[in-house]
Parts: sequence; structure tokens; C-alpha cells
Amino acid sequence: MQNLLKSFTAITLSALMLALAVPSSAQIRIQFGRGQSRYSEASRIARVAESKTRQFESMVYRSSERGRYDRDRDRDDDRYNDGFVDRARELEGQLGVVSQEFDRGADNGQVRSEIASALRIAESINNGMRYRHVSTGYGLVQQWGSVRAELNRLARLYNLRQLN
Repeated sequence: MQNLLKSFTAITLSALMLALAVPSSAQIRIQFGRGQSRYSEASRIARVAESKTRQFESMVYRSSERGRYDRDRDRDDDRYNDGFVDRARELEGQLGVVSQEFDRGADNGQVRSEIASALRIAESINNGMRYRHVSTGYGLVQQWGSVRAELNRLARLYNLRQLN
């Protein structure tokens, strides 16, 4: 009887240790990823973000041409002088640099630095979208939300500050 109790206790403790170990190993795998698969996933996300940014830039340009959005409305504010079109083009260009870094096989530190630069540009656009009450007639807000979601995925992969 005592041997049965010892065996039952050993099995119970083993099962408990296994149950506690599985979630922690999943967290480590999510946070750090598997080197190459994380790199290729980040590369794919960067390309999607670049494509969506190109669409966003095109939408901002078309709406500014139609007079629905005054891109130089805040002339006194130096952060907004250049307008959304220029900042969207700058973000698209920076995401192109990120994609080039992936193509040439740059190390994670260099890629992380380029992604951080893209996020700084995107923060400016994000603030403009949030505080300038942009017309939604052309779907700008929805498209920006799509771009922002992809950029936040990159930020999470590289442990960078996400856009709000």
C-alpha cells in the first residue's frame, strides 16, 4: 500500500511539473522565436507593411488632390509642415530599407534599428491621424489601421514600442 502511495505521488508530481513546464516553454518560443523562421516572418511582415503603406500613401495623395484633406493645414507646427503625403512616402521608403536589410541578410540588430526608424516616422503619421480628424470618406483611417497593425507586429517581434 505504501509503495502504491509513493508511486501515485511521484506520478502526480511529474504531471504537475510537466503541466507547469509546457506554458513556460511556449512563452519562450513565442518571445524569442526560432532564429530563421522569426527572421523570415519579420521579412514577410515588412513587405506587407510596405505594400499597405504604398496604398495608404496613394489614398492620401488622391484625397489631397481632391481637396478633401488639407495636408498643409497646420503650417505653424513644424512637425506637420511636410504633410501626410511626404511622411507616407518617407515611411514607405524606410520600410523599403527594412526589406533591403532582410534581403541582404543583415543581423537582427541592424534590422531592429531600421524598424525603429520606421516606427518613429509612423508615430508622426499616427499622431496626425489621431489629432487632425482626417476625413474618412476615402477610407484613410481604415487603411492606416491596417498599416499600423503590421507595424505593431514588427514592433512586437523586435521588442520595440508599438503605435497606439
